[in-house]
Amino acid sequence: MKILVTGAAGFLGSILVPLLIEKGYKVKALDNFYFGIDSLRDVEDDSNLEVIKVDTRKLNPAILSDVSVVVDLAAIGQPDPQGLIDIALYYDINCLAPVRVATLSKLKGVKRYIFASTCSVYGVQKNVVNEESKLNPLDRYAKTKSIVEENVLKLTDNKFSVTVLRFATLYGYSPKMRFDLLLNGMVLSAFQTNKIMILGDGQQKRPIVHVKDVADAILKVVNAEEEKVKGEIYNVGSNAQNFSVYEVAELTRKIFKNCKFEFYGDPDKRSYVVNFDKISDILKFRPKYTPEDGVREIQEALESGKLRPQDNHWVIRWWAKLCKEGKVW
Repeated sequence: MKILVTGAAGFLGSILVPLLIEKGYKVKALDNFYFGIDSLRDVEDDSNLEVIKVDTRKLNPAILSDVSVVVDLAAIGQPDPQGLIDIALYYDINCLAPVRVATLSKLKGVKRYIFASTCSVYGVQKNVVNEESKLNPLDRYAKTKSIVEENVLKLTDNKFSVTVLRFATLYGYSPKMRFDLLLNGMVLSAFQTNKIMILGDGQQKRPIVHVKDVADAILKVVNAEEEKVKGEIYNVGSNAQNFSVYEVAELTRKIFKNCKFEFYGDPDKRSYVVNFDKISDILKFRPKYTPEDGVREIQEALESGKLRPQDNHWVIRWWAKLCKEGKVW
């Protein structure tokens, strides 16, 4: 089986692609590589990997001709509250591109299309939410994801299976690192300044999940019986990892014991507790990693010098830089 992964060199893609190759799949790793290609260096010479440098907005349909499964990860993967990126470009990449990829996949005979969405589509919720709950997207990122969800699910028929995966907030080490994610940012701050930065009062709720567990969840969807995934939405995470931002800070301080908390800025308006029973019951998904595991592995990578913070470890910052330099259009 051949699998096309878009956004293959990103935070999640650079974990997923080696996993798929390890499991014996042939992989087409598609990316515009605006953030570099180094994250795929460990597998770039593998005979089961084909690297394709292209923007998903310009994907040649012929690329899909021999593909059985598309895992669509490509996106500007972060909210842009300050409007640093042109809104038309943001919607072009996050909304029009994935709908185009899904539509072309169906036309070219791809069997399964898996769309990477986010639990941020729930926005602010008083009650615990599940896949049937009403959405309340608050920012550009969540709004584009909810629009794509609706449009790609409509493509499902007896020959084309669409699955939407709503990820909890990711954490953990990746060859393509990100420090603009909740736990990851706290670890970097603790390491560099001996402070753990908490946005607002820290009471906003957020489920989190290790990036390696998310890659495993995608693998389960790839391998699942069609009736379990066709036209389905799955929240990806675990009930045990629903935390407040303050609780994530406390978990980080278990490892960085002498750190102080520092509160800053206005609270993130997003706050939601998510039920993950569906993916647990139907796909038997069980996360293997804990937040403490994530803190330790990032700490070790920083201390050893394996990981050195770079500008492209912050998504919006890097996109804004590329746009300013005229490298993105």
